[in-house]
Amino acid sequence: MDSKVMELRLKQWIPILEEQARSGLSKKDWCELNGIKRSAFFKWQKELRKTLLEKNKNMYQEQSSSELALHTAPDFVEITPTGSSQQTSLNDCCVLSGDFTPAPSISIRCGKFVVEVNTDVSEQLLSKVLKVMSDV
Repeated sequence: MDSKVMELRLKQWIPILEEQARSGLSKKDWCELNGIKRSAFFKWQKELRKTLLEKNKNMYQEQSSSELALHTAPDFVEITPTGSSQQTSLNDCCVLSGDFTPAPSISIRCGKFVVEVNTDVSEQLLSKVLKVMSDV
């Protein structure tokens, strides 16, 4: 079927599918009550789902591609429990020479975890780290 025709038919079926969902009736009962063949109802429901999944997949791929282009720093951030003996800061493990001054940083504590963030971190990376922490 031509993609334009498919798009037009889907636009006609979307209100029908939404009406059934809002009705509270089973699909079988709703179709009988409204004189719609169940096979047609399920065919267009399947087509709509397939179309929406494809659009979401394409949108996700575009988003992933643009995110890859934006990143200059790795997406990996080590998160260690506060009481861990492995926890070290940049100043504890590095010897600084010359006029180099470490970038100001903040510590974000969430339960047992501490994330040290300096001013060079991207907003996008920090957002991802905070989301992961909130899901833990």
